[in-house]
Amino acid sequence: MIYKILLVFAVILETVLVPVFLREQKIKKTNRSLAVKMVCATLFWLVGFLSIRISGNYSDFVKLLMIALTLGWVGDLFLHLRGGVATYGIGAVAFFAGHLVYAYTYIMLCLKMDNDWNFFVPWRIAVVLALTLGTAIVLVVYRSRLEKWLIAPCILYSAMLSTMMVCSISVAILFANAGNTLFAILLCSGSILFTISDATIGVLDFGKVKSYPLKCVNISTYFAGQTAIAASIMFLDV
Repeated sequence: MIYKILLVFAVILETVLVPVFLREQKIKKTNRSLAVKMVCATLFWLVGFLSIRISGNYSDFVKLLMIALTLGWVGDLFLHLRGGVATYGIGAVAFFAGHLVYAYTYIMLCLKMDNDWNFFVPWRIAVVLALTLGTAIVLVVYRSRLEKWLIAPCILYSAMLSTMMVCSISVAILFANAGNTLFAILLCSGSILFTISDATIGVLDFGKVKSYPLKCVNISTYFAGQTAIAASIMFLDV
């Protein structure tokens, strides 16, 4: 019971602190905004840990999800540090590695639920291509507001994000069909929110025009997404 109480408290505290972080770093990144951000990151990691304790599930799938959450924590730290290209690069690599771990976990879960599962089916390929093409069109239309060298990497990153999201939807469908609706909803919604957040980060960090409302979308969807994925562990039954 204590773990459930702590989990609810962590989610509430996360909800309260995210707006605080947005206010703290509205003008520029500071040590204070870094501290608040890392508390928020620690809270979504704690939600994952408490979900493990509540469920008693210590499977390889859970371990992979916790690794991805940890990489997100590392990415949050280094992307906020004021160390120039080096620290930003470490943060970006940590996030990229986290996305790969998420995608790998989703694929393994799909194969666990259905031995005949195959990524290369028309609707999955169509969604990835459509989202990647949409990103490319937006980037070209607004290329005057972006650093030119970012366009190609953003398109490639979009393809990877789209693939991860499609895999999460596939996992959700399989678990929903098996009767585990709560896990399906949390994992799928978390991954989609995470994807929305990442879709805005390139414009925010490298774009020529800064937008505080867009920053609010970026941060709120990110922490909500990570927290939902972490909470899904509580209902993972394989």
